[in-house]
Amino acid sequence: MQGEKVTPYFFLIPSLIFFFFVLVYPMVENVYLSLTNWDGKSEPKFIGLDNYIFFFKDPIIYLSLFNTLIWVALAIAIPVLLGLIAALLVEGKKGETIFKSLLFAPFALSGVIVALIWKFIYDPTYGVLNVSLNSLGFHDLAKPWLGLPGLNTYFIIIAHSWSQMGFSMLVFIAGLKSIPLDLLDASKVDGAGDWQRFRYVTFPLLAPFTTVVIAMTILNTLKVFDIIYLMTTGGPFRSSETLAVTMFFDAFSLRQYGYGAAVGTMLFIIVVIVTIIYLHYAFRREVRY
Repeated sequence: MQGEKVTPYFFLIPSLIFFFFVLVYPMVENVYLSLTNWDGKSEPKFIGLDNYIFFFKDPIIYLSLFNTLIWVALAIAIPVLLGLIAALLVEGKKGETIFKSLLFAPFALSGVIVALIWKFIYDPTYGVLNVSLNSLGFHDLAKPWLGLPGLNTYFIIIAHSWSQMGFSMLVFIAGLKSIPLDLLDASKVDGAGDWQRFRYVTFPLLAPFTTVVIAMTILNTLKVFDIIYLMTTGGPFRSSETLAVTMFFDAFSLRQYGYGAAVGTMLFIIVVIVTIIYLHYAFRREVRY
């Protein structure tokens, strides 16, 4: 009898071993490295909290943090809003499957492919955008889009939003299909217009799905790396870096692995704190509904 109670737990051992070596051990090792000065060749030299102290003094970090906040704000506003609009326009309409496939296709592409596509679009000489502007006679509007410090971040966010909108759309379509038709019919009988039905019936019932979409968007956006690195390498003059890109640059370009590990640890802490705060208030809002 006792053996029957213990036996199921043995089946968890392979998963726990995998979890430990893939997630727990690297996290612990990263925290240890963040307390050292290491160039990747010599033995790591323990320096305590010096890397974290420098983290709060590093001017690049404040620029990266500012860019990260811009990413979080716009990556929530643009793809989530566009995904909701697309879901409302597509769900239940003729040709729904075709439109869903077309709008979801960019999300199925890897970040590398998305970056290459939009890097070609933004190319100052041969890019689709500048060629189109020049052919229409708007020569003054043609710019080196990815070479504009302070503005190139917004153009990268557009590319990222294009690739992420499909995910938001599918989640919202699932939410729309879960809404009982009786409620919508009843609101029509009561004389509610399209906007009133959306505001007082559809949108409140989409709250759990909105929570999922925004939570996933926050997680993915705070650690976004590939599309930024491939489109601008964080430049020019490190102006488009986020914390994830700064972590990579300091560790693998400047060979300051200890400081890079400290940036990674701080990024992890920020991700956890932001996610917990958002989920806390999101669940409280759902309870009120």
